[in-house]
Amino acid sequence: MSPQRLTIAALTTVALAALVAWQLRREHSVKACLDSGGVWHGPASACKPHRRPILRRDLERS
Repeated sequence: MSPQRLTIAALTTVALAALVAWQLRREHSVKACLDSGGVWHGPASACKPHRRPILRRDLERS
């Protein structure tokens, strides 16, 4: 094997390992959010509190 092929293989392996690590970290964050009762908002990568829907009886009281 040429040194160029070894370099490309090494860089590909490092990139794949980084993506797998990022995915595991993201799954852990989402699970922690859901377990705490929050809602994961994907595009913003944020855990937000679960909002209670407004019920019709709540609107009639006010």
